[in-house]
Amino acid sequence: MSSTTSQSARTKQTVTLTWDKPGTQPPVFVAAAFAEWQPFEMEATQKEDGNMVFSKTFHDVEEGVYEFKFRLGVGDWWVTDETHETSKHCMLS
Repeated sequence: MSSTTSQSARTKQTVTLTWDKPGTQPPVFVAAAFAEWQPFEMEATQKEDGNMVFSKTFHDVEEGVYEFKFRLGVGDWWVTDETHETSKHCMLS
């Protein structure tokens, strides 16, 4: 008996996106092309300096290059982090 892994199972991975900008208060949302631009609220963690860092982990993301953006608050204020790329290349380890 042999076991095989389907092609789709081998090309998926876990991806974590973060927002870390001093003074940002919750809620912060992230939307990404690999999630059909659906906004997801990010988890907030307080750092030692009192500022917050926000993260959201996505599972089963297929390998590729994806754009993403962040929304601060519940309104329609979408932003990008000018110090980082606004796309992420998801590569298999």
